[in-house]
Amino acid sequence: MKHLFLLVVCCVAATDGRGQWVEPPQFEWARTVNSPTEMYFEGMEVGEDGRVYVCGFFKDQICFEDTICFFTTGQQYDDDIFVACYDSTGSLVWAKTFGENSEDRARDIEIDQNGNILLAGRFSHTVWFDQIPAIPYGPAGLFSRS
Repeated sequence: MKHLFLLVVCCVAATDGRGQWVEPPQFEWARTVNSPTEMYFEGMEVGEDGRVYVCGFFKDQICFEDTICFFTTGQQYDDDIFVACYDSTGSLVWAKTFGENSEDRARDIEIDQNGNILLAGRFSHTVWFDQIPAIPYGPAGLFSRS
């Protein structure tokens, strides 16, 4: 089983004119995300409230904190999108997946000034975001979802 460690380093530091750290960064927390096949973290954003949001895509299965597992919704080894939120101490707040029978990939995530999650990526068949379908026009589609 593959393991990926989600590392978040929050620091306030500066470098001197020679590129040396004036104050070393402080390690805050790390979490493990597991998958028996492949997973890719593509984006990370920290909200004003200190929550950390991550996105990416996975094949077959993905498990957060070894207890919350998701499986791809399409055929075996299709890519599906994942989005997860951790609080400022590294505890998982929630995780969601989206996808259908194709390569569905989240590539970036942003949090706007109102706390809305903006997700960008690509897909090649209809993808359902909760009850809202995203339908591509042509061989592939791009999405941006809040």
